[in-house]
Amino acid sequence: MGHRSVTGLVATNGVLFNLSWAAYLIFRSWQWGAGGVPQWMSSYFADVLTLIVLLPIMEELLSLLYRRAICIPALQVIFTTIYLFIVMEWLAPKYYSIATGDPWDGLAYALGAGCFLLERRLKNKGAFSGNPKTPSKAPTALSMTKLKN
Repeated sequence: MGHRSVTGLVATNGVLFNLSWAAYLIFRSWQWGAGGVPQWMSSYFADVLTLIVLLPIMEELLSLLYRRAICIPALQVIFTTIYLFIVMEWLAPKYYSIATGDPWDGLAYALGAGCFLLERRLKNKGAFSGNPKTPSKAPTALSMTKLKN
């Protein structure tokens, strides 16, 4: 397997991944601009996008590491969501004064994870290929027993 660049990452991941990056950049440019953004957008928008962007990057890194296509199972996506919530919303506020510990962020993380799983399901069914009857090749699910050599 050859080396893939960032453009390979963008090409191999879904529409939602690419739109999320674009939306995040637009969001940041509004936030840095004079106009500002609404409070709900400032508080929760980045949290929704976190797992939509993070999970495809994790899949790509694991694919590069194990030299085959990796698909993170839904159970591990749920575990990652819970882990992120515990670390960012419970532990971080205990040790860092800048962290807020907002329980609504957990809902935002869950929404992002749900969007990731939905987009992957639609992609695997061929919804983005132009021919919904021809599903794309789905990568194999990540399994700890398969990773042991």
